[in-house]
Order: sequence, then structure tokens, then C-alpha cells
Amino acid sequence: MRLGAELPEGLRVISAWRMAPGGPRIEAGIRGFRYEVKLSGPPRDVAWLADRVAAFDEASSFPVHKRAKDGTTKTKTRGQRRRSAL
Repeated sequence: MRLGAELPEGLRVISAWRMAPGGPRIEAGIRGFRYEVKLSGPPRDVAWLADRVAAFDEASSFPVHKRAKDGTTKTKTRGQRRRSAL
């Protein structure tokens, strides 16, 4: 099975490696992730956008929504440190 074929549109694999059976959970090896956000609608002032990014960085947690192949949605709250950039 090709991993890239299983990902939602717009996501891509940067690197991958085999995990040893019975080894650490996959989540233990994730150092971070990156999202690229494309805004639509009326143009926004850069200062407004910078304020929204700063508010996100300062939040103690944020929701992550995942949709399973069966269509169900799961929401988890994440609280890791993060760094955003414009």
C-alpha cells in the first residue's frame, strides 16, 4: 500500500520509515507538524492577521477535528507548545 494514496487531498508525506513491532507508539516519534492556511473572502489587514496568529500561539489548547473513513468525527484538545509564522 502506498501511504500517499491514503492521505486526504492536499497532504503530502515528507519522510517515512518502518516502525519496529512492539516499539514506541507512532505519536512518540512526531516532532511537529505544519499547516498552510489559505484565506478566502475579503482581504484582511496584516495587523489583524498577526493578532489572530498571536492569539492562537498564546492559547493554552486548541481543538483538533479528525474525520474517520466511516465518516465519524472525533475531536481532541491539544495543548503542545507551538510557533506560528506569517
